[in-house]
Amino acid sequence: MNEVVSELVFSLKESISNSEEYKNLKKYEYELENNKDIQLLAYKKDMMIVRLEDTLKYKDKNSIEVLSIQKELNNILTTINSFEVVKMYNKALEKYNALLDKINKEILSI
Repeated sequence: MNEVVSELVFSLKESISNSEEYKNLKKYEYELENNKDIQLLAYKKDMMIVRLEDTLKYKDKNSIEVLSIQKELNNILTTINSFEVVKMYNKALEKYNALLDKINKEILSI
């Protein structure tokens, strides 16, 4: 029984990795990882999040410092999300997740 299940799991894994949803996701993921502008902005976003968390340790969430950092973080996120490749990646991720949800529902509907 375990061997049969293992073979089925392997077959499912292979089918997923050969799907258009997975291939598109990987394509846009690669483009994101190799886009220096996006990577720089992602790094700035991460640093801004660290700065926000540190500031929240000693400042109120409605303080000028915190609100200023949040505004800057929002500007960075808006810029990142304005890239066409980011939009395409998000669409591909949505379709891939829909595929996984469909598979999950089928498996769990027994």
